[in-house]
Amino acid sequence: MTETQRKPFYRRLYEGWLVIAGHFGEVQTTVILFFSYVFAIGPVALVMQRKDLLHKKGLHAGDTAWMDADTTMPDLERAKRLF
Repeated sequence: MTETQRKPFYRRLYEGWLVIAGHFGEVQTTVILFFSYVFAIGPVALVMQRKDLLHKKGLHAGDTAWMDADTTMPDLERAKRLF
């Protein structure tokens, strides 16, 4: 575009607004993420910190955390079927 061909006023106004809106979007995203972590993820993490989800607290150094399935008996034919 040469110097004699200027963009129309409404086009320059629109492009300027897009730049400003982009900055607002960055700030808004940061604020939303901050509040989600502080008020949603943070308290859940504090509550779940006290629970042993893998049931490993009672294990000693040589023990394992493996738990047998209660639903089916292990057999060779079932092991050959993947799904």
